[in-house]
Amino acid sequence: MVGEKIKEYRERRGFSREELGRRCGFGCDGERVISGFEQDKGFPDLDKLKRIAGELCVPLEILCPVPCRECPYRKKVRQ
Repeated sequence: MVGEKIKEYRERRGFSREELGRRCGFGCDGERVISGFEQDKGFPDLDKLKRIAGELCVPLEILCPVPCRECPYRKKVRQ
């Protein structure tokens, strides 16, 4: 679910995976990192999720909705 949202909003902004990864400060592995998140091969830690949300100009809750029981950051997002 989070990966789908990242991909959806990345495409809406017209960013490639490489560009989003660079903008988020993920270095030369940025494309691979973003691709992994989008394919649900990994889940971004809270810091990375905040950076992605910021670059996509969406609230964190859009990428990881608080009511979503599967979201591992549910409690942290509320704080």
